[in-house]
Amino acid sequence: MQKPADPIPEPPDLSLSKGLKVPIREVALFLLENPRRRVVIGQQRIGYAYHTKKKSLDYWLRTAAREQKRDPGTMRANRSVIDQLVAMPLPLFERLDEITCPESGELCGGIGLTKLGIEFAKQFQKGRAEASNKGGTL
Repeated sequence: MQKPADPIPEPPDLSLSKGLKVPIREVALFLLENPRRRVVIGQQRIGYAYHTKKKSLDYWLRTAAREQKRDPGTMRANRSVIDQLVAMPLPLFERLDEITCPESGELCGGIGLTKLGIEFAKQFQKGRAEASNKGGTL
């Protein structure tokens, strides 16, 4: 019988502007939920309500800011955030130069999960499903 692999340790939270922090596992789970395990970065310098790339990392991070009672109008997926994701000691994320935006059809920069990133996210996927079935949250 094969011994289960050791869990992949969770890195520190992702630091966004204005003191907002997002757990790395949540970013990884967001990417895991996308069929190709990648999304466009989609940063825009417009208000949350006017954002045109609702399937982007920027929009998702703004939604997280809104849920934490922070200003969702601020662009969140800036260079610093992307650099934090791809420069982690464990290679969970990769920068993608050109992926097709599902909303505009244009080629855009993106971010994706590596094989290790997929394994990392799957560690939390089961726990999230179990908590949701019990009516709790993680």
